[in-house]
Amino acid sequence: MASKAPVISAVGHEVDVTISDFVADLRAPTPSAAAEIVVREKQAIVESVADLGHRLHRAMGRRLEHERHRMDALATRRVLMDPARPLRDLHRRVDDARDRMHRAMMALLRAAAHRLDLATAGVRSGSPRARLTRDRYRHERLETRLHGELARRLDAARHDIRAAAGRLDSLSPLAVLGRGYSLARTPGGDIVRRAAEVRAGDALEVLLHEGRLDCRVTATREDDERPHV
Repeated sequence: MASKAPVISAVGHEVDVTISDFVADLRAPTPSAAAEIVVREKQAIVESVADLGHRLHRAMGRRLEHERHRMDALATRRVLMDPARPLRDLHRRVDDARDRMHRAMMALLRAAAHRLDLATAGVRSGSPRARLTRDRYRHERLETRLHGELARRLDAARHDIRAAAGRLDSLSPLAVLGRGYSLARTPGGDIVRRAAEVRAGDALEVLLHEGRLDCRVTATREDDERPHV
């Protein structure tokens, strides 16, 4: 039967089957048995509801504890403690990227300028004017080296000539005359080395360091009485 409340059929005659037994939710043999069933089911429902309440309370406690831990974990995250930090990190990354881009562009510009300098130097070095300039510079260097070598060799030759002249001068009779000695010659040009080569009355020409003397021998002596020097 269409009833929101549960219906128990409890007529009390076991041998009889009434129509209510077919439409009721539950059939009890006696009214007392029906009362016991109702009370037992009520107590079971109350206990079940109490158990569900306890289980719900424990579940809510665990859920609240979990959510509390989650909130504590979220509260310690840097994004919540310092909300502006991600923006600062983003700005720093943007600045770093801009600096790297600037350095890369400057490196490319320097490399391009270096290649341009090399190309310009190559073009200049291959031009006739550049070759003429190099040849002129090479010629000037060779000329300078040649003058230096000639001057060095001339100085060495002058030194050798002075040394040879000094040696020749030391061997020259004129140098001997310059030290105070004289040279006696006959009118025929023969050099008189010994007194026995002339006689008294012979004419002699005496050569000095400066000038000469025309002399005549008055006497000759073979012995040498000169002091030894």
